[in-house]
Amino acid sequence: MYTYQEQLKILEKSYLTSSDIRKLTPMTEKQSYRVINEILKEMESNNVPIFKCRPKLVPTKYVIEKLKIDVRHIKRMAK
Repeated sequence: MYTYQEQLKILEKSYLTSSDIRKLTPMTEKQSYRVINEILKEMESNNVPIFKCRPKLVPTKYVIEKLKIDVRHIKRMAK
């Protein structure tokens, strides 16, 4: 598991990859790709512009919302 400081540094990024998501949560690679694909589908259905690149990138705010990550707790514990 990664420290709170490392997790906070990841959450400060604008976009996250599958490996970033795995560092934030106890997920397998397959599960993290599933989350990314779900987020991208939701964004596309809402006409939000997305990057068509490899590795797939998703905005951090959508990951936080989807996985219900408590950013305040991570910030508090990182101090």
